Formats: sequence, C-alpha cells, structure tokens
Amino acid sequence: MIEKMCAIALTRAEGATFRRLTAGLTDTHRAALDAVLLVRSGGSSSSLYWTLEELERWLAHAIAGEYHRNVHTALDMPPLTAWEQRAQPGANASGQREPAAVADPHRFLIDFLPLERGMVRRDGIALNCIHYWSDALALWIGKPEQMIVRYDPRDLSRIHLLAPNGQYYDVGYRDLSRPPISLWEQRMARKELRAKGRAFVDEAAIFRTIEAICRASGARNQDGAASARTTTSGHPRRKGGGRAGRNALHPTERGDERR
Repeated sequence: MIEKMCAIALTRAEGATFRRLTAGLTDTHRAALDAVLLVRSGGSSSSLYWTLEELERWLAHAIAGEYHRNVHTALDMPPLTAWEQRAQPGANASGQREPAAVADPHRFLIDFLPLERGMVRRDGIALNCIHYWSDALALWIGKPEQMIVRYDPRDLSRIHLLAPNGQYYDVGYRDLSRPPISLWEQRMARKELRAKGRAFVDEAAIFRTIEAICRASGARNQDGAASARTTTSGHPRRKGGGRAGRNALHPTERGDERR
C-alpha cells in the first residue's frame, strides 16, 4: 500500500512538473533547444539525447527548483513553505506530529529501490541475468528461505542483500572485470540478442552486446559516447567494475553513496 501511494504521488508530481516546465516553451524556444542539441550531436538529428547525468540535473531542478517553490492547489501554498512550517518546533497548533528526521539516509534510499527475492547458491546470487558473489555469502548457501535483494536500476554493478539480522549488505559482480551497466542497457542488450535469434541469453553475451552498441555509438558520435559511458556517480565506465578486489561482504554504511 505504501509503495502504491508513493507511486501515485510521484506520478502526479511528475505530470504537474512536466506541464509547468514545458507549457511556457514557444516554438522559438523549442527550435533554439534543438539547435543546441544538434551542435552537440555533430549535426545529426538521430543523435539527439540527454545523458543520464543531465536528466538527473533537470529532474532535480524540476522538483526542487520549480515544483516545490510554486503554489500547490491542495495546500494553497508552495510545498516548500508547508514543509518549513511543519518543521518549526511548536508550530503545529493542530496537534500534528512534526516530521521525524531520517536516521540513516542511505538505508532510507535502499528501502525505496526495486526488489527481487532469491536464494543464495554455490555460485552466488543471480539477478537480471548477472551473477553476484562475495565470500561471506557462504553463510547463507543452501538455506531454503528466499532473501530480499534490492538493486539500483541505474547501476547494476552492486546489489543490496537483506540479511536475516535486518541489515543490508553490498554484493558486487562475481566477475570483477565487468563494467557498470544500467537496467535499461541490460534490457536493450537482451532485446538485441533475441532479435538475432538467440534463444538463450547469458551474462557474457549481454556485456559483449552492450560494449558493441557503445562502440557503434562512439563511431557516430565520439563526444556523445564519452558522456553516455559515464556511471551515475560520474566516474567513467572501466574494466574492473570500480572495485579494487573481491572483498568480504560488508554492510552498507550511513552516508556511503556508492552504488
């Protein structure tokens, strides 16, 4: 129920924000924006795109810079003003409880990530056709209970395993030479492979296909490829998955923004 309510709220906010940001764009504004994108793409309209980093910046501005600072019809005030009024000590004459601060922001983030359930096997955990492993997973090999695994769709190089003690633990790729990829890249690769008649899609084929697509994109637009092959943390994609070695399973730490 909570996830459904959050999804409804986000959908409404996204719709209102998009309408507010695009309603004022004239044909001249749209043409100017297209011209800027065309220059960056080398003059090819088929290469127009936003990088993930640019999209995140736009979305952050749309929510924090526009939506929260404009009058909301249900509140009759900007959402930011309503929050500030609620957050002031002693300002809630109606008896409403003041909003509690999030004790662990990183744990709070993980709790909102998509989840799957699976068992720990001798070769680790398989999720989205990718295998994950850490030596400490041996603690749960053979246990009949399925465990909750959460993942960030923007970066599949690490998953978060919910242990029986209620603590999330980070688990990386089993093959540390794999680069970080997103869920959308993984789906694109699977679609490409199935279109070529591949009945069985394995992990190695997925990463080879993604690499081939990136090389083809780079041939058309070298500048665009440099941006598109950047992870959500802003670091270039590279072999090794951004890990120094096969470390033991460790719990997520507060303030640890690695994904």
